[in-house]
Amino acid sequence: MGNDATETGATNATYSTNGDTVMTYRSSGALRPAAPIPAEVAPDERKHRSTLIETAIAALPGPYALWAFLLAAVFGVPGFMIARYFDTGSVDRALSLFEPNIPSVGTYFLATFGITLYALLGIRFMRSRTLATQKALVPLVPNGAEVVERTFEPATWFVPPAILTPVLLLVSFGAFPDQIQDVTGPGYFTLRILSFPLSYFIYATFIWVYLSSIRSLHLLGKGPLQLASFLEDSHFGLKPVGSLSLFLALVYFIGLVLVAFSFLSLPLLFVGLIAALALPGIVLFFLPLFALHGRMLDEGAKAHATLAAAYSRAAPLLNPGTTVVGPAAGGAVPGLLALQILEHRVSNISRWPLDLRTVSWFSAILLSVAAAIATRYVLSYLGG
Repeated sequence: MGNDATETGATNATYSTNGDTVMTYRSSGALRPAAPIPAEVAPDERKHRSTLIETAIAALPGPYALWAFLLAAVFGVPGFMIARYFDTGSVDRALSLFEPNIPSVGTYFLATFGITLYALLGIRFMRSRTLATQKALVPLVPNGAEVVERTFEPATWFVPPAILTPVLLLVSFGAFPDQIQDVTGPGYFTLRILSFPLSYFIYATFIWVYLSSIRSLHLLGKGPLQLASFLEDSHFGLKPVGSLSLFLALVYFIGLVLVAFSFLSLPLLFVGLIAALALPGIVLFFLPLFALHGRMLDEGAKAHATLAAAYSRAAPLLNPGTTVVGPAAGGAVPGLLALQILEHRVSNISRWPLDLRTVSWFSAILLSVAAAIATRYVLSYLGG
């Protein structure tokens, strides 16, 4: 009988009890994976599409992080104070943007500088991690690189952030109508007028990169996949998907927490905006995980069926009084050892593309953050 791909190289061992032949069992070669282990993906030398923010900063000489810092500073509170000083020549007028106390200074710097800087760096972090994960996903997807690249391409689109920007501006000015207070002259006024659309386009791009990247992971999980054998990887090669989903969610929700704590008090309209951004973010985080969870359960069931069949073939070896006859009798012990290895691999199969402890840990963090923000709002409205 010819060997299939899984059994190539295996030797036949004939086992009998009381002299009667009862079975033929494949030795340890039967545990070789049916599909070859994918070769390491060569680095993709093509020019990847980037967001408009990344493209603009990449055109400047020097590291991205440096320009992100300078951009946030010029169109944030450091630039505001400099412009006010040049308008008036007065240090007191330059510093009159906020009250001289730590809460006021801290929240103002966070709102007009820290969040912008974090969004710029967050866009870069999410896109860099996504591009690295795309290479790891190529062996799992039919037509590989082309399909993966096309699936994640929406994150680089310009139109969705451009549409979201005026929505964020309207909500922001509806919640805080006096944002351009105490105009000191043309320099400060011009800088503030320029800073609003730029800053909110950065925020919109940050939001869109997260939402579209998570949705792309979900689409990949629903499409055809060439999963790795459980003999190679207990996660069937899907752990990069879970890791990327978790990374994107952490970056996104840290940004929302910074926004929530960047004001001494928050109007209900702004609270609604944060909730409107948080709830879809939570749902989208779990969507690709649940899509792959079903597939991993199916693959796990197949692996358990394989183990049950192997035990059925090896059952006579597990009975007292079993003897081995024939020239391949020496394969009995390796065959049983291979069966133990197979059982160990099957028992280690994961049901999620992330470790369950990691998912539980992240869920606990989300609940803790939500409770902390809710407490902060209550104390704010009670005057605490």
